[in-house]
Amino acid sequence: MSSIAEYLSDTLTAYGITATALYEASGVHRSRISEILKGKIDPRASTIEALLDGLEKIRPGARLYFCMRLAQSTLPAIKNESIETMDLMELATLLGLITSRLQSEEFLLDKTAVQSNRRSTTSASRKAQKQRS
Repeated sequence: MSSIAEYLSDTLTAYGITATALYEASGVHRSRISEILKGKIDPRASTIEALLDGLEKIRPGARLYFCMRLAQSTLPAIKNESIETMDLMELATLLGLITSRLQSEEFLLDKTAVQSNRRSTTSASRKAQKQRS
């Protein structure tokens, strides 16, 4: 799988975006998105731009997440590196990665809360229906 395919797939997963929704928002044909996700083709810059625009329309922050994932692959391993020894570009990229991670975690928490609320509402509706019967 190419890095573009991997990072696009990661972005879709992190932000809960379907390939169909991306097709609708970006105008990039479904089959082309499928080929990109499978790593069968490397998209042109114009296609990547359209996909990034589509990601951003659906979930603000998704474009940045994708770009940060791509940038992360070009950063040296920073696990053992002190912040004091990083240059400004590395610090900016790291901050972007942290921001994106926090935003995606917040989205996942919000999504879990909504799903839990839906289950509670559905359960309460069923109980009320049984009591009326």
